Amino acid sequence: MEKLSVIMVGPVNHTRGGMSQYIEDLTKNLSDDVNVHTHHVGSLDKDWPGAVFVAAIYSAYCLVRFLVRHRTDIVHVHASFGLDFYRSIIYSLITKYIWRRPLVFHVHGSEFDQFVQSASFWQRQVTRLVFSISDEILTISEYSRDSISSLAEDEKITHIHHSVEPEAYDPQYQTNPLRITFISDIIYRKGILDLDEIIREVLDRGDTNVKFHLAGTGMLQDQFEKLDEEFSSVKYHGYVSEEEKHRLLSESLVFMLPTYSEAGPPIAIVEAMGGGNAIVTTDTSGIPELIKHRRNGIVEQVGDVQAFTSSLHQLLGEPEIVIEMARRNRKIIETRLNWAQSSQKVEEVYNKFY
Repeated sequence: MEKLSVIMVGPVNHTRGGMSQYIEDLTKNLSDDVNVHTHHVGSLDKDWPGAVFVAAIYSAYCLVRFLVRHRTDIVHVHASFGLDFYRSIIYSLITKYIWRRPLVFHVHGSEFDQFVQSASFWQRQVTRLVFSISDEILTISEYSRDSISSLAEDEKITHIHHSVEPEAYDPQYQTNPLRITFISDIIYRKGILDLDEIIREVLDRGDTNVKFHLAGTGMLQDQFEKLDEEFSSVKYHGYVSEEEKHRLLSESLVFMLPTYSEAGPPIAIVEAMGGGNAIVTTDTSGIPELIKHRRNGIVEQVGDVQAFTSSLHQLLGEPEIVIEMARRNRKIIETRLNWAQSSQKVEEVYNKFY
């Protein structure tokens, strides 16, 4: 029997962003019954003068390459919001009207819900068009599914949460000291300024049985560098490899992400659950689908620094409860949010066409 061939279209082998990591992990974990190809769409990063112009030229080159490459059985387009979304529309139109292949359109992006809500009449019409020509639409949370439900046929939409490989982690469940970790992009949207204030208030209260381990890069990393210099209980690791990230999360017991916007439970939270962490985060977007207050973590309102500080202070006095939360999260990964199950769900979508 000939294998089903699928091409993943998106930011392939890109060093930044959860979508690239998702494509890489999904590609690795699909079964041998699927022959997977990938197609990089180019990068729209703006890190240096002239980068936008160069990125536009490179994106056009990638588009031409797609037009002339071998046609697979299915095209799986991964899309975020903004310019990336409009670029994905071009690939979708080529898939349906030139390649004439089934199209799986995968909605990622922390702010896609806001993108849809703030869209003009014509933007909504274009969005409705790409959803109408898609044979299947995948989202990363029920929240994302609901945010596009007015623009797409409900029976087309399937939500599949982020997943990890449980074997990559070795949870330690250590409480002495209790390690609180943050690993993500160090940008405003992730609540970095709130996190800075929370850490200072917790340490100023005199809590001694706690260590904060911070990792990642971004425009606000100087906040973490200052914390590292000022407090012996704070360690800023900078950029970390996948292996180092797995180690840090396995040695941690609490993962903190006071984020302001996510499309669903972000990959950073799911990874932390794999490492055996209780999650301290906000009630934004789709996070409450996965993190339940006082069951497997702490969920506070966005921007409520005092609530976060009080909750952390309370958790430091309840190590047994924190371990229970952490073990529940590890169990969720082992039984639900692992790539063995999630990749199978994606294959079930593919199999609808053949």
